[in-house]
This record gives sequence, structure tokens and C-alpha cells, in this order.
Amino acid sequence: MINYIASFLHEIVSIQLSKKKLIYLLAILLVILVAGIILLYLQYSDFQSIAYNRLLTIAEIKKKDIGSWLKDQTDDADLLIKSGQFRNLLQNYFTYNNAESYNILYTFLDFIVKNNDISEVLLVNNDGTILFSLYKHIKVVAQETLHYLQYAAATNKPVFTDIHIDNKDFDYHISLIVPLNPDSTAKSNHFIILISSAQNFIFLYYKDWTGFTQSGETILFAKDKSTLYILNHIYRKNSRDH
Repeated sequence: MINYIASFLHEIVSIQLSKKKLIYLLAILLVILVAGIILLYLQYSDFQSIAYNRLLTIAEIKKKDIGSWLKDQTDDADLLIKSGQFRNLLQNYFTYNNAESYNILYTFLDFIVKNNDISEVLLVNNDGTILFSLYKHIKVVAQETLHYLQYAAATNKPVFTDIHIDNKDFDYHISLIVPLNPDSTAKSNHFIILISSAQNFIFLYYKDWTGFTQSGETILFAKDKSTLYILNHIYRKNSRDH
């Protein structure tokens, strides 16, 4: 292509043209060049706009999916704490705190966990002291979770934590903190924390890619001051198309 252009220019130079005609010819070539650059720019802008709109649509779909999942978790938690059976088991556990009351409560909550998007259940008081841990994955409630616990205690309403880690023995997770008497005007002293593994549940929504390419990836970041951390697993990090 370059050789062709050079040959073309050489032919033009070899033609005997008046100075005026040469200026006209150069002006025409300049107009063609500028028009070509403008056309390429417009095409690139159109491509950017299409790509942006596609990605925005995908982001909205992801947002809607996550919102639906969070609502399902809230609805399930509401059914749980309003369950007469659960409240009776809870009262027996707090009253007697023996092996029998523990085992009955354990069996009930183990069934709930295995049939919902839950990985661990904690019962805590309003200062974060763990009173019951279903699988004992978490020994101490993280400081970040305590901030959300304070909010739940102050408002007497359920609250989701951000995606976080309570200790090194447990993966990234999101927790739903629910006061055990949300319908009462009195502030709750006890809370149930329903913990969902991000890797097993919420990150699955980021794994699926809605689009026309097999190399697309959705990445979830967490920002700590000037550092960005990738939270979810990058499934296509070895792909040359990524």
C-alpha cells in the first residue's frame, strides 16, 4: 500500500503541471485526507457508543440480578424470624442453653442453610458477642460487621453488610443482619446474622457474561484508599482475548 502511494505521488510529480494546478491538486488531496480522518473518527465514536451501550446494558442486567438475589435473601430472613417454631427454639436455647436445646436449634438451622443461599448462621448480642455459631467458621465478628450491627441496632431494621472477610478461615461473604424483634417498638438485644459465601452465590452472577463475545469478563473491585482489590475469580485471565 505504501509503495502504491509512493508510486502515485511520483507519477504526479513527474507530470508537468502549472503551479496553480499543482496547488489545486494538493488542496483536493488534503480535503480527501481530512475527510478520511473525520470519517474514521466518526466510525470510532460510533463504535465506542455501541460498546458503551452494550456494557451499560450488561451492567444493568447484573445490577437487577443482584438486587433480586438480595430481595430473596431478605424475604427468606423475614419468614425465618417470624416463624413460630424458630422463635420457640430460640427461646429454649436462650433459656436453657444446654446440649438438647443447642442440638434442636442446630438441626433446624442446618436445614434452613442447606435449602437456601446461606453458608453460616450466627446469633449475636448487640455488642457482637457470638452466642451461637452453626458451623463455627467464624470465631470473632469483624470490625466492619460491627458497624453494620450498630446500624441494625439503632434502626431495628435488617441490613446487608458489604462483601468482606471476618477471618482468614472463611472466604469473602456478604451478611444479612436481622434484629430478632423487628416488629417490636423495643430495641432488639439479639440479632441473627445470615452469612452467604460470595464465591458460592453472589459471584456466580458475575461469572455469566451476557454479550456477543466469549472473552468478556465482569470484575468486582473493592477500594481501600488508593488500592483496588479484585474480589471475584477471573475465569478468563489466561485468555489471550481478554
